[in-house]
Amino acid sequence: MNTILCSTFEQKNSYMKKKLLNNTLVKGIVDNFLVKKEGKSILKNIDKRNLVKDGIIDSLDLLTLASIIEKKTGKKILISNPKIYNKFNNYNKLINILS
Repeated sequence: MNTILCSTFEQKNSYMKKKLLNNTLVKGIVDNFLVKKEGKSILKNIDKRNLVKDGIIDSLDLLTLASIIEKKTGKKILISNPKIYNKFNNYNKLINILS
């Protein structure tokens, strides 16, 4: 029984580490993209803004970001899925797009 619990814990721990690494990688990609586009000041209060409605990213930026994230992580971003597409409106949701 303890072996099963230990194995389950290790699996969860491994999953959480991968999730954290992915989120950190995506955050770096998004931050770098936004800073190159708008300058460092764009990151101030970015988590309180709507990235699309506020004009921080447009449709081409959305596709570019999705492509960069796919290339760097090896994970497909299905922009045609409304749930995935809507994650690009919010910085924190975008950072967690692979979750």
